[in-house]
Amino acid sequence: MAVFHVHHILLRGLALAWFCLVLPLTTGARADVVAEIVPLLAADSFGETEQVIGKLAASGHPQAGAMLEALRDRALLFDRNTKALGVQKGTVVLDAASGKPRADFPADAAPVRVNNRLRGVIESTLGTFAFNSPDPAKRLAAVEGLAKSRDPAGLPRLDAALAKETDPAVLAAIENARAGIVLADVTA
Repeated sequence: MAVFHVHHILLRGLALAWFCLVLPLTTGARADVVAEIVPLLAADSFGETEQVIGKLAASGHPQAGAMLEALRDRALLFDRNTKALGVQKGTVVLDAASGKPRADFPADAAPVRVNNRLRGVIESTLGTFAFNSPDPAKRLAAVEGLAKSRDPAGLPRLDAALAKETDPAVLAAIENARAGIVLADVTA
């Protein structure tokens, strides 16, 4: 059982490292990602929804993070009849692709279903977005969150961030987080 857990952690870490490397290279896929995920959402299966997470993460779409957060929070709406995709924000529905309010969004649209496993995948993916943020404060918050978790699966993400980080405060936090995780893993 422990071997399975270690392999699972390593696979997740490799997948996240892949997203970190591919995300900046896929800006051409931005416009088409919503059209690509609609058929997957229409299937209404957790396996297809996991593919949606991967496509959003790799797309570089400016609304990808908002769509992933909405998916995690059961606020990503999908209407089967019109194939419309929206994000519920209080009483307003935003167009998922543009982030602009959409008054004509179908009232009977349903939230996309997710389970706990998918929520974990979404959280890991959102962590990747924070590490790639142009805002040093967001990168620092992501590093601090990973440091608190002491999760060895975060080491590839820290290593990738270490290689490209330029802010001295974030760089120091990455080095400290990495050391803390390695120490916790060795002593466990």
